[in-house]
Amino acid sequence: MKKIIITGGSRGIGRGILQELIRKNYYVINLSKNRKEFVNNKMLTNYECDISNFRQTTRVFNKIYKNHRDFYGLINNAGINPSRNNIVETSFLDFDATLKTNVYGAFNCTREFLKKKQIKKSSGIVVNISSIVSLISHEKRASYSISKSALNGLTRSIVADYSNHKIRSFSICPGYVETDLTRNFLNNLNNTEKKNLIKKHKIGRLGNTEDIANLVSFLLDEKKSSWMNGNIIPLDGGYLC
Repeated sequence: MKKIIITGGSRGIGRGILQELIRKNYYVINLSKNRKEFVNNKMLTNYECDISNFRQTTRVFNKIYKNHRDFYGLINNAGINPSRNNIVETSFLDFDATLKTNVYGAFNCTREFLKKKQIKKSSGIVVNISSIVSLISHEKRASYSISKSALNGLTRSIVADYSNHKIRSFSICPGYVETDLTRNFLNNLNNTEKKNLIKKHKIGRLGNTEDIANLVSFLLDEKKSSWMNGNIIPLDGGYLC
């Protein structure tokens, strides 16, 4: 049974991915900052971890390796978006917090994952949950856009340096998905604004967590996606068209 590590698997897109992986018979290792949000399942182990903290992340990955020995995949899903502002209006605290979780956290987890994979010398995969704002300009998303663009750079760096170690990597760039992260934003839109937002997704609806989880499941399946590597994949209902 293949084991998958996911960050932020207790809420939103992460929870949808976690549930899909369990349905597909993967054993899931969930890293969550908040113990109160842990998900209980016999196919799952939770670890409390602030992934923005390098030393804490290293300790947790050492514990995971001791307990599970080998793991196939890492899904860098955890992310925050505390500031919907342009650069001038973005506070340093919000910018710093966004990068610490979205970028440093993904880097810390990826670094430890790759170190352990080099010991086992087994095939593996890293999936980074990015965003369409990493691919196009978007008003008042300075911190978030910068952080998600960095994830695409992380994907390419993994491909360049570790493909010959049988490690594949991808970025998934969702459009607007109805989750905890977007709920307040969507609720504050008036009817016209929300209709216009939905209209930008040419398929005629916003995304849901199952849309993201299904693509993750496909990429994890080596029989179906073995010749794919390094793709930065928009998953946006036609938003970018």
